[in-house]
Parts: sequence; C-alpha cells; structure tokens
Amino acid sequence: MNHALSISNLYKTYQVSPRPFGRKTVYTALAGISLDIGRGEAFALLGPNGAGKTTLLKIVCGLIKPTGGTVAVNGYDVLREEIKAKQSIGCCLESERSFYYRLSGRQNLAFFASLDNLNRKESTAKMDALLIDLDLASVADMPFMHYSSGQRQRLGLARALLKDPLLIVLDEPTKSLDPGAAENFWQVLANWRAGKPERTVFFSTHSLDEAESHATSLAFLDEGRIKACGSIEELRRLFKQGNLRDLYRKVLDKGGMDWLVGKRNGVYQA
Repeated sequence: MNHALSISNLYKTYQVSPRPFGRKTVYTALAGISLDIGRGEAFALLGPNGAGKTTLLKIVCGLIKPTGGTVAVNGYDVLREEIKAKQSIGCCLESERSFYYRLSGRQNLAFFASLDNLNRKESTAKMDALLIDLDLASVADMPFMHYSSGQRQRLGLARALLKDPLLIVLDEPTKSLDPGAAENFWQVLANWRAGKPERTVFFSTHSLDEAESHATSLAFLDEGRIKACGSIEELRRLFKQGNLRDLYRKVLDKGGMDWLVGKRNGVYQA
C-alpha cells in the first residue's frame, strides 16, 4: 500500500436543467481523472473556478458518489470499504455544513470524537491542545453560530486532526483566514506531519504562493480533466517555466489567465 490516495478513471456527471421542468442535459464535472498521491506528500490541486476541484475532494471524502471509476484512500475503496476509508481520512472542506450551530466549538469537537469512537480522556486532552494551537481557546465555549468564517475553518481543521488520520483533505483551507491565521494554520499542519513520514496532505487552492510554499507536488485541473501533474520542479523543467504563474498559464493554455487579476498581500486573487 504505497499510495495515500489512488484515483483511476474517475467520472462525475450531473443532470441539469436551465429552467424548472425543462429538458435535462448532462453536465460532466469530472472526465476521467487518474491520480496517485504517495504517502508523505503535500499535494496541491490548482485550477480555475468550475474546474471540478471541490467535486473531486468531496468524492475522496466520501460525501458524494462518483458516476464511474475508483477511488482508494490508504488502500480502502471509498465505495466498497467506506467505513475504513473514512476512518483513515480527515476532511476540512470550504463548504462545511455538518457542525451544530447551537453547540459550542468544544461541544462540537467532543460530539465528533464520540462518533469516531475516540478515547474520551485522550481526545479531550488533544482537543484542548488543538483549540490552543489554532487560537480558538477564547471562543471554545461560544456557540458555533457566532463563529466567524475564519474561526469555522480553523475548527474544521481541529476536527480533522482530532482522530489523527493518515490523510488530510483541505478545500481552499486559508480562503477565510487573515495572513497571520493562515501562517499559523500551515504551522499546525507542519507540526502534525513532523516526524511522521506517512502523513499526507491533499489540498485545493487558488493561491499560487500557497501551492509553491506548502506543496511538494501539484496537479492542474481544468474542465474536469488533469492537464499536468508532478512535482513543481518536474513541471518547471517539462514546460520550461521558472515562474509558477507562467507555468500555470502555459499548462492550462489560457493565454493571459484573465481570471487572475492581480496579487494582494502575497496571494493571487480570482
């Protein structure tokens, strides 16, 4: 079992209608994705809005089912071995809806720890440490409904790390965070991976700087297809581009990449 994540010929289609009760057409979100991520990698998924990044991550996390193809998480098929696959993965998605709004952050973590059958004493100690590390201790007993978007994102990471999974999946993890909180977010992940070569991170991002700083390998996804995949250095050599932004343009063949309108606070903004 050499791969943390193995995806083969993955398809996802939807039936959509432009108007109520109108004729339905087939929309293809993912069109034959194949991807292997080795253990210990930090792997970034890049691509414009609508490329299929979130759909891919949700299938990996077992939240939606593929139309065709296979996905194996730490050797477990996400459809045939769903429970084992989910036990070995931690997910922190940008469209998180599973927290209970009337419970506090601490109560939410305790609830999900019980669902994962974690030892109560050990999970409580770990929960307290994560709340401190992610700068949530001061709001730990506040109802989740009063959390800011950034606090919700950080609580999502705390929940994902609580069961100490082999693979963490993150969807635009620092989108709602200020620069200081974003730096701390990645530091917590670095501490989690330190000394544990089998721990793997798979994340999507629109930030080219973030991908370059925190990924060892990356894939460019566009129109439901992977346009290129490999280590950053391999892709630079292959496409003869030293700058990640120029590499991005060339790989996706989008000319001026007009959806990248500039750089603010070190992050390219869509």
